[in-house]
Amino acid sequence: MHSGVGGALGWLAYVYSQNLLDSMVFSAFVGAFVVGIVGEVFARIFKEPGTIFVVPGIIPLVPGYGLYYAMLKSVENDYQAALQSGLETFLVAIAIASAIISTTSIGRVIKTWLSKRQALKKHNTQV
Repeated sequence: MHSGVGGALGWLAYVYSQNLLDSMVFSAFVGAFVVGIVGEVFARIFKEPGTIFVVPGIIPLVPGYGLYYAMLKSVENDYQAALQSGLETFLVAIAIASAIISTTSIGRVIKTWLSKRQALKKHNTQV
């Protein structure tokens, strides 16, 4: 259920940014970033790996239609359209991967910072 919440929020962010900016690649990044943040938050709350929440939430953002369209145009010998659709699909995939890597890295930095802060507080109260 929680993965569905992350996926829904990611899709809402994708659609909103698509309407606002008209860029499928940037919209995919924004949507995946939201899914990643929600996944990291849920991972901390439920003490589970973030992957459990992120992977199902990313599924709606995967550019399956773009890949299908690129293959269709390739079979129809319309190589220009196939190349354009394939490139856009590839860039969307890179945007999704970049967003997930970013949120995971941010989550680890925050976790490290909080654990060092907690250790410092513990050390200061013992002295």
